[in-house]
Amino acid sequence: MKSFFKEIEGKVRNRKGNGLDLASLETIPLNNLECYYLFDFTKNSILHHKGFDTAFGYEEKQFDMDFIFDKYHSEDAPLIQSIIKELINQLVDITIPEFSNILNISYRFKRSDGTYARVLSNTIVYQTDESDRILSVLVKYADISFIHESDAVEWKVDSTYMNEDKIQYGVYGEGMTIFTPRELEIIARVFEGESNHEIAAKLSISRHTVATHRKNILFKSNCSDSHQLQLFCKRNGIKINTEN
Repeated sequence: MKSFFKEIEGKVRNRKGNGLDLASLETIPLNNLECYYLFDFTKNSILHHKGFDTAFGYEEKQFDMDFIFDKYHSEDAPLIQSIIKELINQLVDITIPEFSNILNISYRFKRSDGTYARVLSNTIVYQTDESDRILSVLVKYADISFIHESDAVEWKVDSTYMNEDKIQYGVYGEGMTIFTPRELEIIARVFEGESNHEIAAKLSISRHTVATHRKNILFKSNCSDSHQLQLFCKRNGIKINTEN
């Protein structure tokens, strides 16, 4: 990621803003489960941070992006970094208002004692230049372990300004189309807890056909049960419509 952020710095280095009032950041209210950092793309550095000591037990005074990336769970890191890259690649080329919340993402973040917290991270455009091009972002963390136990990386881009489909394709590629439309129908009903008999009746196909579809679905996803399949779909951005 070092080379990636260095490349982004080169793209935005000459953009000018009105100057950051870092003192105003101290007024952001935080409880003992929250923290934040401010990242400046033009300087490729974290300019300010607060709350990591009370939220996660870290006393370090000098924070950089390597410190942040090192705290991702090893299973989550490749996906998180891919999402961040696709988001930033798009972000630096568009105009966007300040204080736009562009990304919400939930994943596992390491505490100083080696255990992992489930965090919700919000990325907010903090400063833009006179042409509304990005200069810096505020990234805020909240420990949500007490309400969320999933191991899956879950994320949502604000499609008001960002092209979510393009970002998802950049992250997942052809993985987004791994299942056929019929298999997606089957998956939706499996997630609703329906049996092969119930699925067959609703889709007007045989139970044998449903069983074959389910076998193919598990083979394609390398999953052994519906719980693993749900995590697989979440991790790979596969949207399952369970409303019908």
